[in-house]
Amino acid sequence: MKLLQVYGANSVWGKLAGMRLSPKMAYDVLKFAKLVFAEYDIIEKTRVALIHELTDTVEGEAASLAPESPEFKAYVERFSSMLDVESDLKPSVLKFDALIADLDTHGNSLTLQELGALEPFFTE
Repeated sequence: MKLLQVYGANSVWGKLAGMRLSPKMAYDVLKFAKLVFAEYDIIEKTRVALIHELTDTVEGEAASLAPESPEFKAYVERFSSMLDVESDLKPSVLKFDALIADLDTHGNSLTLQELGALEPFFTE
């Protein structure tokens, strides 16, 4: 799975973490979600550092990139390249079907788009 998938699915994992699940499933999801959130945090810190590098600012200092600027173009190219790298995160041992069944049991629902964002994190 690519870093782009980890970065894009962060909000879905946050939503999933707030849903009611059976205790065993909730614990298993929590353990894996912590790994996803840690990977996301690394990506986000790298993204912010890239912005500071391109704007010649330091952490804690306001930084922005004008959409038509050469710095913005460099940001898009470099951040896109970074997100195209394979993640070190290994797929969860949880079965995707089991998670979906547990969500159904507790009256939870996810959109098709949200399910699609989660699917790469599972082997089955």
